[in-house]
Amino acid sequence: MLVICLSACQPLIAPPSPPSSLKLTWKERQIALSRIQNWQVSGKVAVRTSQDSGSATVNWTQKNKQYIVSLLGPLGTGGFKLIGQPATVILETSDGKRYTATSPEQLLAEHWGFRVPISSLAYWVRGLPVAGITYTKQLDTSNRLSELIQQGWQIHFLSYIKIGSIELPDKIEITSTILKAKLIIYRWDIFKNVH
Repeated sequence: MLVICLSACQPLIAPPSPPSSLKLTWKERQIALSRIQNWQVSGKVAVRTSQDSGSATVNWTQKNKQYIVSLLGPLGTGGFKLIGQPATVILETSDGKRYTATSPEQLLAEHWGFRVPISSLAYWVRGLPVAGITYTKQLDTSNRLSELIQQGWQIHFLSYIKIGSIELPDKIEITSTILKAKLIIYRWDIFKNVH
């Protein structure tokens, strides 16, 4: 009886809670962010070059290696949609025309006039460097990217928002020698992996 009474007085030990994304190391954060393969962002992008500037509303849906990026109203035009998968990208304009190429960068350069690194942005928008390509980085006190230099682009991660158990960028500035772009994300949605 004494044993039962004593054991009843023992403090309850809570199971360990999963680590907060604020406590993740850079390596742990990379692993967690790399697992996000299906997502959607909505926001606005502003682009400036020495000759021109403009902004557009952007909606990006990514499902593994397939994506749809819709830009509405870039540079006063009606907008367009990029539908892509590895080695094939289709650009649909607001007037119903369709163009194809092997990369989204090629299509945007030909039909929008800007060479925006869409393929790399699929990584950068999650706060990751492009896998397998050399980079230099600076981390903030939470081991999140604050600055990334990769493929001739300098990316500043201006702020993050917590989505579920991880922080994701919601303001990103991307600069090259010929172009400066700022992406503001108003909404992040993460979906379960689909095969």
